[in-house]
Amino acid sequence: MALASVAAPVSAKMNVLFIMSDDMRPELAGPWGLPWMHTPNIQRLAKQGTTFSRAYCQVAVCAPSRTSLLTGIYNDYARVWTIGPYFRKSMAPQLAAPNALATIPQHFKESGYNASGFGKIFHQGGPSGGEGGLGGGDAPFSWSESYWFCDQCAYQS
Repeated sequence: MALASVAAPVSAKMNVLFIMSDDMRPELAGPWGLPWMHTPNIQRLAKQGTTFSRAYCQVAVCAPSRTSLLTGIYNDYARVWTIGPYFRKSMAPQLAAPNALATIPQHFKESGYNASGFGKIFHQGGPSGGEGGLGGGDAPFSWSESYWFCDQCAYQS
């Protein structure tokens, strides 16, 4: 599961919390899947917000399904069918500039929100346009601050 948080500046704008579960991990408890998973906080959050339970992916691999979800573009148009390609590079012939295709967090960032990401909202490394930390090559387009990958977090049980 990946998490992207978009916090509004002090104004009348609403705060937005976007939680994404990629193509292979829809097993949260409740209406989504397995009853043996105990996720009371996610359940509570789902009851207070909007939940989409019939989202389908065109390619059952993480990078293509994330590309499609975060851009609204079909994988055939984005030319992303495997884990390797970065959509801004694969679509370069169709784009006037690398940032011409706005992702969901980029749209919020460009609309004055503070967009910060956590987890695997973009796949680390090459599929995000770079190698290694801080959001890869997509960081300047989609995020207002440094991106947090899972290996940067201290998990406590």
